[in-house]
Amino acid sequence: MSKSSPLTFENDTEFEERIRKIIFIEQQYLNSGFGIEALGLEIGASPKELDKWFKTKLNEAFPVLIKRLRVEYLENLFQMYGGGLAAVDYARFSGFPDILSMNDAYWSHKGANFPLIETHFFCSKIESKVSDVYEGSDESGFGIDNYYQLKIKTKKLAGDFEKFYKSGNKAAGTRLRKGLMDIGNLCQDLREDILEKRKR
Repeated sequence: MSKSSPLTFENDTEFEERIRKIIFIEQQYLNSGFGIEALGLEIGASPKELDKWFKTKLNEAFPVLIKRLRVEYLENLFQMYGGGLAAVDYARFSGFPDILSMNDAYWSHKGANFPLIETHFFCSKIESKVSDVYEGSDESGFGIDNYYQLKIKTKKLAGDFEKFYKSGNKAAGTRLRKGLMDIGNLCQDLREDILEKRKR
């Protein structure tokens, strides 16, 4: 389709059908690189013409519409999988370039953080602190094995954090308490190992 004047675009039903197909059926907005420029290249229109069309026909600016659609998709995805996916995966599958932009969009539409965001940053802090201690050490030994066990156990607890604190799931609370006790024991072993290494 060749470019037309804005007046023709407003009346062109084929143009409208192509836009609606790309956005609402093909859901190309789930690709983090999808923007008004990419849409314009695909249908042969300038970003300025498209921006005017979105504001006129859908009463919503293009970036606002895409952000809203991504948040709606994100919510549906979370209802299906809950804590079964990591926050990074939710961002990737719903078209956000990273976790922070996903949470910003979620906050602007829902007035709250995305449910897994606190868990993600809590787990990241634990992993970061432990990896700081073992950075540059060899890949064998008591401490490094416990470090990997700690990483695995922390990631496994992420779903139970959500289930317990957001939904009040008592079984998740039991698993969480046991998992935290295991992590506490691992942390104690790591502290003793670190102390031993410092004495050398």
